[in-house]
Amino acid sequence: IVSPSAKQQAQAAQASESYDTRNEKYRPRKNQRLHFGSCFYTGYHHVFYLVTRSKYWSGTNQSTEGERVQEESKASTMTNAPNRYEKFVLPEGVKKITYVKDTKVPNAARFIIEREDHTAGNLLRMELHRDPNILFSGYRVPHPLEHKIWLQVQATKNSSPIEALDTTMTELLGEFQRMKAAFQEQVDKNEYY
Repeated sequence: IVSPSAKQQAQAAQASESYDTRNEKYRPRKNQRLHFGSCFYTGYHHVFYLVTRSKYWSGTNQSTEGERVQEESKASTMTNAPNRYEKFVLPEGVKKITYVKDTKVPNAARFIIEREDHTAGNLLRMELHRDPNILFSGYRVPHPLEHKIWLQVQATKNSSPIEALDTTMTELLGEFQRMKAAFQEQVDKNEYY
């Protein structure tokens, strides 16, 4: 039998005041965090005492409100996950679009578009397929944690990949403006708000 120290007994007594034996649920008091600690055998059955740590304790266990919030925020987030703003904020010194000429396929190029995902990639690919001067267009995301797309374009001899991408973007902008105007027209007619 392991006998607990006087401090552990006092902590267990304090913790048992908040222990609801009917529902077997621990209800911590205000400003307390759970610390699963001392457990000892009483002879009849195992009794698990939930020892609480309060910020009002003196000694080494005392923590400030800022430290508590910082510990909780660390526990609630993954440490290796990238920040959310990295998905759309372009870092300084990085170009939005990089052109890489393909050396193996004639009249083809790869465009590396930073801070875009499948939404922009699929729009550009589908609009490039409508152009009769394009032989091939496709895109891929190199890695789920890298926020960029690789857009591969091969054009006929009558056009170049840069010209095709420029006309595609112009057509997409016009299509978005027409869609916005049609939406605004319907909203103005019905006045739902």
